[in-house]
Amino acid sequence: MYGEVVHITVVTAGYTRVGSSRGQYQCYPSDPDTDATLSFRRSAPITTDRSPPEDVIHTGAGSAFIRKVVFPTGDGWDRDGFGPFYSKFTSSDGWFTKTVNVNETGVMISMTSRYSPDASGSMITWMKDGSEVLTSFDGQTEISFPNPIQTSDQGIYEIYYDNERSLNRGGIYRLIVRECPAGKWGPPECYGICDKCYNGGVCDDKSGLCICPNNFKGPNCLEICRNGGGNRYGLNCEFRCTNSASDPVAHCHGYLFCLPDPYGCSCDVGAYGLSCNTRKSSIFY
Repeated sequence: MYGEVVHITVVTAGYTRVGSSRGQYQCYPSDPDTDATLSFRRSAPITTDRSPPEDVIHTGAGSAFIRKVVFPTGDGWDRDGFGPFYSKFTSSDGWFTKTVNVNETGVMISMTSRYSPDASGSMITWMKDGSEVLTSFDGQTEISFPNPIQTSDQGIYEIYYDNERSLNRGGIYRLIVRECPAGKWGPPECYGICDKCYNGGVCDDKSGLCICPNNFKGPNCLEICRNGGGNRYGLNCEFRCTNSASDPVAHCHGYLFCLPDPYGCSCDVGAYGLSCNTRKSSIFY
C-alpha cells in the first residue's frame, strides 16, 4: 500500500540574503495534517554541518501548528545560514530543485556565474552532498549526466570557486529523482499509471496522486483556488503571504514555495528569477 501525499507547504523568505533578520523558512501543514510533527534539519553540510536554529510557533500566522525557523543576525549565522535546509513531516498517525525520472536521459544541471573570483586562477568546482568533489566537471558551469539517471544521482549539487567556498557565494541545486519512469508510480515495479497533472503539477511516484503548484488544487490540478487574486497559498489557498484584507496578485512574489518530493520548489504563479520577484508579462500554465 502506498501512502497519500502529505499536505504541507514550506515558504522561504529572505533566502538570498544570508544574515538578514528576515531570513527564515516557515512550515504550513494543511488539513488533514495540521497535527503532524515537524522537524527542521540541514540537507547537506555545504560549509558547515551546524543545525538550524530551533523552530518556534509562527505567532503572526494565528495558528499554533504553523512553525518557523528564523536565522538571526550575529552568532555566526551570517556565515552558517548559507546552505540547503528541509522540514521533515511526520504524520500523527503513523525534502528543494529539478525533478526527473529514473532512467531519464539527457539530464543537465546548469548554473550562471554571477561574479568573478577574488583570486585569479580560481577554478569552478562542483561538489555533491557536501562531501563528494566532482572533479570531472572542474571549470564548467553545468553538469551533463552521460548515463540514464539513477536514484543514486539524487542529491544536493553545489558549485563554487575553489579556495573561496567559505565565502558562501556558491550556488546550490537539488536534483530529485522519481523512482519510476515518467507517467508511472508505485516502485519498485511501477505498474501504476499516473493521472494527468496539469498546470505544472507532478505525479507523486509513491501514491500516484498529483502534487499541485501554488494556486492550483484538485485531483488533476485543474481547480484554481485564488479566484483571480493572489496573496494565498496552501492546499486550499487557506494561508496568506501578507495580512492584507485584499488579495493583490503579486503579494506572494519574492517567496520560494516548496512542496513534498518529488515536486521540489518553485516561485509563485506569475513570478520567476533567482529571487522570485520578477513578474511575467504573460502567464502561461
